Amino acid sequence: SSIINLNGDIILVGWSSSNDFDCVDNHGGNDFYIVNLDSLGVVQWTKSYGGTASDLCYDIVRTQDSCYILVGQSSSTDGDVTSDYAGTNVWVVKIDANGTILWEKSYGGSGYDAGRAITATMDGNLMIASVTTSSDGDVTGLHAIGDYDIWLTKIDPEGNLLWQNCFGGTLEDRPNDIICLPDSSCVVIGWSNSNNFDVGGGGGWGGVGGGADLWCFNVDYYHDFRWSYTFGGTDSEYGYSIAAANDSTIYIAGETYSNTVPGFIGGLKDGVIIKLNQFGEELGHLTVGGSDGDRISCIRIDSSEHITVSGNTTSSDYMFNENKGYNDFFILNLDLDLNLLQSLTVGGELEESNASHFDLGNNEYLLMGWSQSDEFDIENNYGYQDYWICKLAPCDTKYFQDFDNDGFGDIDSDTIACNPPIGYVTDSTDCNDTNPDIHPLLSDICNSIDDNCNGLTDEDATFITYYIDADGDTYGDPFIDSTLCNMLIGFVENDLDCNDADAAINPDAIEICNGIDDNCNTIIDEGLTIYIFYLDADSDTYGDPTTLIDTCAETVTGYVSNNFDCNDADPAIYPGAEEICNYLDDDCDGVADDNLAYTWQYQDADGDNYGNVAIDTLACLEIPGYITDSTDCNDINPDIYPGAPEILNGLDDDCDGQSDEGLSIINNQVIQLSIHPIPATDHIIIDYPTSTPTTLNIYNSSGAIIYQNPTWTGQAIDVSNFPPAMYYLQLLQLEQVGYGCFVKE
Repeated sequence: SSIINLNGDIILVGWSSSNDFDCVDNHGGNDFYIVNLDSLGVVQWTKSYGGTASDLCYDIVRTQDSCYILVGQSSSTDGDVTSDYAGTNVWVVKIDANGTILWEKSYGGSGYDAGRAITATMDGNLMIASVTTSSDGDVTGLHAIGDYDIWLTKIDPEGNLLWQNCFGGTLEDRPNDIICLPDSSCVVIGWSNSNNFDVGGGGGWGGVGGGADLWCFNVDYYHDFRWSYTFGGTDSEYGYSIAAANDSTIYIAGETYSNTVPGFIGGLKDGVIIKLNQFGEELGHLTVGGSDGDRISCIRIDSSEHITVSGNTTSSDYMFNENKGYNDFFILNLDLDLNLLQSLTVGGELEESNASHFDLGNNEYLLMGWSQSDEFDIENNYGYQDYWICKLAPCDTKYFQDFDNDGFGDIDSDTIACNPPIGYVTDSTDCNDTNPDIHPLLSDICNSIDDNCNGLTDEDATFITYYIDADGDTYGDPFIDSTLCNMLIGFVENDLDCNDADAAINPDAIEICNGIDDNCNTIIDEGLTIYIFYLDADSDTYGDPTTLIDTCAETVTGYVSNNFDCNDADPAIYPGAEEICNYLDDDCDGVADDNLAYTWQYQDADGDNYGNVAIDTLACLEIPGYITDSTDCNDINPDIYPGAPEILNGLDDDCDGQSDEGLSIINNQVIQLSIHPIPATDHIIIDYPTSTPTTLNIYNSSGAIIYQNPTWTGQAIDVSNFPPAMYYLQLLQLEQVGYGCFVKE
């Protein structure tokens, strides 16, 4: 059903199968049905349009020439309906202000085609949102044969088809409402089971979830697809209505069955309102309802730039304060940030559904849908389901709930009504609406309750200050008291206890040696002998002079009466202990390692058991890496030491001050080697071609061999890992000796 208002008249559309009372001229089955009411709700005229099959009207729009265009679906091919296609088609009817048909058109193909919503476009034409399964006739672009797509069609004021296209995916996609924005684009709301082609990839909490998802999308003036938005959880969501504020902020209304959606209130389902910017980006959402089932079917921006939504609910809690029977209509008023301002439910004892509403201004609204009820807010049901419309307006009287029926109401539970609801009163001064013995006319008594709601408790009773006696020694704790009109169990009238957790501590107790003020005179262990003990942390029977205690105990575990220890962390250090070479004062005489023998020791870096005279130390212990010898002349080459065999290498191998002494090179041919590149970076080449294995030695500047190859046959030598320096090279082959040097960068 849909509703519009013009010059005080009210126009309602829907469908009807009746042919009596307010419904006349039924053509057979369901017909398009339109009602014109005056401002007081009096029927001016009704019309039925259709044929002998089923014809259902979903939406209406007023044209620029003060006529109306109705959109829906028709399975008829007779009566008022003409169609070129079988099955169900989109049927559009234009009528004048008196309900006379000016023209009618059918659109679709050989499948199922049904119009769901219509809106005027900025260029003076009309855009229709339909559902289709056709892929022929007027319809092209269907995404999946045999399933539903959203079909958008643009027609001119005479019903001529200007443009059409399908939107959706390969599963079921359906529309429910369409609006145009000031930028000439159109926004469609509905739901989808698809997750491909046009659907998915948009915003929304959870994206495409379980079951159906609420789906909204936007096409620009040139009908190009601009953006897609989905909203869903682990169950199903459906979008029913859409509105836009003056700044093009978009508001969507529908329902969710998913308890995983943030803010889900409970019950079978909740209504949901989603706020998007003009680019389809979510700015927030609000779930609406109570602990039962709730659905929003219509959303509008009213004349005061507030959001109004209507729907149906079976709840009577949270956002709704009553339910008259199964599904009731509700209408909510919210600000543009989705803050709830007002809530109202109306209905009867049975089912009300498909609510929509219209803003009349001045906080007045028209609310309509269909109803099966004839009690409470609804009267005179004609049979089964009737259309029902009511006008809502503010009342000036506030009533307060009187739950305990004492004639005084709860200020925190109120309602605005034209007449006092059952269980409500005009007084709001009750401070406890669950107890009829508490209200402003009573006298206050000693019971810790504000009996007369004046903000005071027991003000007419005599009060005494009592102190808690938690340990039961008849002495009270001065820090925990209560001023009462009757004595509490476990309290006394004195406050003399200094420890109310120990019954042995009170003013009558005898002082004992325990580090406690037993008799509450603020002095600990008074009148007892005091001893001084020193901490013996290492248990060597000698105490730490820096850590002492005063106590009345004759012995204290871990403490001794002397203070002679110089290291209370090591039991091997105490007066009279044996002095050992460890750089510590073992016997506490003030001197470390006294009366011990010291020797000079020299570093043996190359491990040849000969030390370096330039690096020595005086110690009472053998130091690893040091020896008593100091005769090594090269402490980085283990092959150079006193008495080492002299070899032909240009070095003083035996540390006698001479190099290669006693060696003869008469029978050897000495060759000066040619080495390149110089300087070297990653390799060197020796111009000494040979295929005979040759011994190759490379020495650093200190004479240490850093590379040796006894089977070198002329290949290049990798020096990439050598540190930058000067290096010496020696080749030994039979009676030939070759020498050379190179620089590594």
